[in-house]
Amino acid sequence: MADDRGGAIIPTYDGPGGPRIPPPSDLAVIVFDPTTGLTASSKTFSRAQLLAAVGNVLPYGLDTDAPGRLDDLVDEVLDVTGYAVRAPDSGSTVMTSTARYTTQDILDAEAYVRDRRSPATARTRPR
Repeated sequence: MADDRGGAIIPTYDGPGGPRIPPPSDLAVIVFDPTTGLTASSKTFSRAQLLAAVGNVLPYGLDTDAPGRLDDLVDEVLDVTGYAVRAPDSGSTVMTSTARYTTQDILDAEAYVRDRRSPATARTRPR
């Protein structure tokens, strides 16, 4: 299923007991998709952007009004193996949700390019 912006929406329902929240691994597949996810147009994303992305793929919202549920769900999505990788901190760390991340596919692509550059290119690379 896709939303009107072309992004995927996880099939959920709003029934007795509130909406069904999919497992973090299903959410990770969508929010970290290389063509439509957080790194489709940028190599890094912030925790705040991930909070918004996870919230956006839940058409019926969360299964509770308890404070911090979205934060907990985002932590679970970040823990899914093979997707998010914490990037070094840069800039202000005074505000919340400023942690930066990238995805393993971005790191793999960068390693591929580095490993395949010619010796001549490596020597002329600006420092």
